[in-house]
Amino acid sequence: LDLTRADLAITLTVASGVQVVYSFRFMASFMEGRGLRGSLVTAACAGASTLMFIPILGGLESPFGVKLLFLAVPVTVFYAAATTAFSAAQAIVNNVVRSAERGYANGVAATVEAVGKAAGPTFGAVVLATGFSRHHGGFAAFWCLASSLLLAVAVARKLP
Repeated sequence: LDLTRADLAITLTVASGVQVVYSFRFMASFMEGRGLRGSLVTAACAGASTLMFIPILGGLESPFGVKLLFLAVPVTVFYAAATTAFSAAQAIVNNVVRSAERGYANGVAATVEAVGKAAGPTFGAVVLATGFSRHHGGFAAFWCLASSLLLAVAVARKLP
């Protein structure tokens, strides 16, 4: 992305602020209307589609104000999608297992999450470095992350 650190900080701050408003004001009604599985699938698809456009929009040759608008919107959609998908996945895990096994299931889910958080930066760094070395820029990292979200859609469709 062709942004200075200050421009990137402003973009992420705006997107985070809007995402917080979404979480507190609109996420519950969205999840209520779509159901848990529908919310997970919709959020993962929205996140994946916006991730594919972030590198393209970040490379636009335009004033920062225009770039802020074009980047803050997809980043906000991604943040909101990630929050919705995570909340829906946690609720699905809690609804699938019996109450006596809920602690065990949440422990397994937390362990998988921790492994993903630990492995993510390592895998992402390799993908990002490979993308830069092959003159594709950072597109590969965004596309790999989008692919992992689409994998979450495939898994969600198999859940009971």
